[in-house]
Amino acid sequence: MGISKLDNDQRMLVLRLHAEGLPTSYIAREVKEQFDISITLNAIINTCKAKKHQPRIKEFKDKYMSDVRAVPIANKRIRIDDLERERLRLITLIDKNPRKSKSDVSQYLQLVAEMRRLSDTAREEMEKKPHLFQNVVLGMGDMSDDALHERKRELISRYRNSIGGRAPGADADSGGIEPEGLE
Repeated sequence: MGISKLDNDQRMLVLRLHAEGLPTSYIAREVKEQFDISITLNAIINTCKAKKHQPRIKEFKDKYMSDVRAVPIANKRIRIDDLERERLRLITLIDKNPRKSKSDVSQYLQLVAEMRRLSDTAREEMEKKPHLFQNVVLGMGDMSDDALHERKRELISRYRNSIGGRAPGADADSGGIEPEGLE
């Protein structure tokens, strides 16, 4: 059956499922189950490639992607990459912060807190299905445990120096398992 015989609701289902990244064979099965209409894979492809449907597909995709936690695991890499881009942006902002006035220090603390939240979000995202992410590198993924702990100590030291003393809640001995041999 040609796509021209689909009504608007049926066409919207095809476009929405396509926007969600589902394969054409799945879309054909859904149309068959929901509307008892047989549709060819080529008809689905042609409908989804039609220029007049692109705004609607974008609308469906934006809505679907707006709640990242609802997106299936296949799109996890996209979310991880977005978190990495945001992490790099925060690092740039942190490095540019002069930390000379109270407002600079306050902004710095906010940026560091946002970086911590971002790291927690990335960790949570990775831990959902860790076996799927053996090749994902989140900036420091290629560093050894010792190197990560050294980097942590360095960041805490920089932070302490920037505020002129002890950083509240930033204990060099907290926040994880220490590397072997440093007990």
